[in-house]
Amino acid sequence: MAAIWRWSHMALSCLGSVVIVVASFTGIALGYHETISAARPGVPSENIKGQPAARLIERIENAHEQVFEISTDAQCRIYVEALTKEGELSHFIANPDTGASIARVEPEPMWVQWCRGLHRSLFFKTPGRIIVAVGAILLLLISISGIFILIQFKGNRPQLLIPYRDPVQSSHTWGGIFLLVPTVICAITALTLSFQRLDVFSSKQDQAVLIQKMDLSSKVKPWEFEIFNQTPVRSIKAIKFPVFDDLEEPFLLETVQSEFHLHPYDGHVMATIQHPLLHLINGIASPLHTGEGSVLWSIILMVTAIGLLYFTWSGFKITWNRIKKKAKQKTKAEDCEIHLLVASETGSTWGFAEALKKSAADIDVDIHIDRMDEFKPHERIKQVIFMVATTGYGDPPENAVEYKAILGRVPEDRKIEVSVLAFGSRVYPEFAKFGDDLHAHLKTLSWPEMGLPLHKVDSGSWADFESWRAAWGNAFGFDFKSKVEVDHGEGAHTLQIKRIERVEDLVKWTLKGPSAFRGQSGDHLGIRTPNGSEERLYSLAKMEDGDYSIVFKVHPHGACSSHMGQRTEGQQFEARLASNPSFSMPEGQKGVTLISNGTGIGPFLGFLAQAEEKGPARFYWGCQGQMQQGLFESEFQRAQEEGEWEHFEVVHSREGLKKRVQTSIRRDKTRLVQNMANGGAIMVCGALQMQSDIEAILEEALLEEGLETLEQFKERGQFLADCYG
Repeated sequence: MAAIWRWSHMALSCLGSVVIVVASFTGIALGYHETISAARPGVPSENIKGQPAARLIERIENAHEQVFEISTDAQCRIYVEALTKEGELSHFIANPDTGASIARVEPEPMWVQWCRGLHRSLFFKTPGRIIVAVGAILLLLISISGIFILIQFKGNRPQLLIPYRDPVQSSHTWGGIFLLVPTVICAITALTLSFQRLDVFSSKQDQAVLIQKMDLSSKVKPWEFEIFNQTPVRSIKAIKFPVFDDLEEPFLLETVQSEFHLHPYDGHVMATIQHPLLHLINGIASPLHTGEGSVLWSIILMVTAIGLLYFTWSGFKITWNRIKKKAKQKTKAEDCEIHLLVASETGSTWGFAEALKKSAADIDVDIHIDRMDEFKPHERIKQVIFMVATTGYGDPPENAVEYKAILGRVPEDRKIEVSVLAFGSRVYPEFAKFGDDLHAHLKTLSWPEMGLPLHKVDSGSWADFESWRAAWGNAFGFDFKSKVEVDHGEGAHTLQIKRIERVEDLVKWTLKGPSAFRGQSGDHLGIRTPNGSEERLYSLAKMEDGDYSIVFKVHPHGACSSHMGQRTEGQQFEARLASNPSFSMPEGQKGVTLISNGTGIGPFLGFLAQAEEKGPARFYWGCQGQMQQGLFESEFQRAQEEGEWEHFEVVHSREGLKKRVQTSIRRDKTRLVQNMANGGAIMVCGALQMQSDIEAILEEALLEEGLETLEQFKERGQFLADCYG
């Protein structure tokens, strides 16, 4: 499904790119002009805006020889066309308190007129306006399709998935999200204004008005007209005065909703013309589209126009990079008998796929690599290799959610050799579970011929990958001459250790990442062992000051942690950012409970500030004793001072009462399950045994309270766990 939206997004962008680019450039110029215009003097006070228009008319008429027209703008400035007492025809902004001129209204600069003409119709008049209207529709569809690219379903629950791939794609995605609302407003208002200029749905009809004769003695001053005494200044759009002092023409009053023809002698209403609905809608759409009357909104529109230019460039760059990536493949998909399908959330699995393709090319074997959801089973395919990762509670990655439908694309009468290589980490309970599910489902289908047993790669182990590659080569007669080195691609970053804090074997690193590093609390930092053969994942915390931190335990014989324990402050190291959207602060939840033990405190150091935004929160952490607690005392103190905590507890397993965090959870189990039933969420991080104990406690409490099962809360994203063995 995401692929359909991705292609739709690209196609719509291609169709509308020229109009969007032109509209963006001219929009920036017009936005600048409106920003300057909105800063002009003469905005009346709220008191003046609420006064009857009659008082304003009296002040203006007394200040000038003859008044021809009074009008207002979006900020209710008073514009006057009049003959001054010096005999000069003048168009000016009037002082709302005195009626005197405070600034002349100069004609718009030619560049503004030129930009407006290009912006509205591309100088093609009616055909150009139609093109602009179509461009507005395309911009709206582009915005909608962009959002649907990021939405994936976990069961029946939609969630927004924004993995980090590279700075251009990340800025394109986040910029689009931040500017989505003003972009949609621009598109809708542009379409509305185009309808007005094309005279679509017009229903206004002119009325001929016959002015009845009256006795001259009944003539009164305009400010004595009843309608002017009943209409506040803020409701006035324009008042046109008769040019001659006779019965040839009436007063014309235009308000937000209607137009009135008034008798020139006593001002009684001779005709009322209601504005059509589209006119009223345009009265709202015009200032929203142009920024008229608001400096802040004008600036937002300028930023949006700049953003659209950037999105056009970055969108085509992303597309071009994908085209170049596919162009690197020496053979077309239709010419390859072996297809390698990748299912990966963070993109790390692609490095292994490229490594296999490269080593196969050395022995003149062509492999076509593609996303799993883009699998097209042509007639020449003889073998399919699945390289699949696992997310969340053993869920498939975003591009393999509909894997059963994807596999159903192969005709039943075909026979294709199939191998599954599953990636994961044994520290998680659902180690490479999607690989298990995929392998099991393949066995139920008629077309696959299982070439190799299911093989699993633990923590990005090169040794595991080499073992599978050797088995695969032996099974199909491929003699690989050399070892392969995995390219970890764009996920690798160079980070610096700013500060090291340690209590016995518990260590906290404060890290500084490069500008391209966009980690979030709950993501993983992949650090390889010194010989590079394996990768270890550490939970990441993004701190309020923009730094990052990880917490780990040094194991004397640990392949990675023992080496990390010897590092010093100021050193740099290479690491891979592995996005982990399945363990991020839940959206829309009412209160959150954070439960951890040992190094599981790591991501929660970043979640503490976020928990404050979710309403009353609860926090539990279990450690060995007071010294380990002191390692995080500053974070705990700040959280308790700034947050609204319903409960904040640290327990010690080797000091004082010597209890584990499970004991506190059992004590408060009823409160915790009731919080979930009321819309709250629970997040658990730490030892796998601790997670198992807590799940058992909560399941027991849910049953006692007659509530839903824990599995149902998991499906709704109200119970999240990131635990290890």
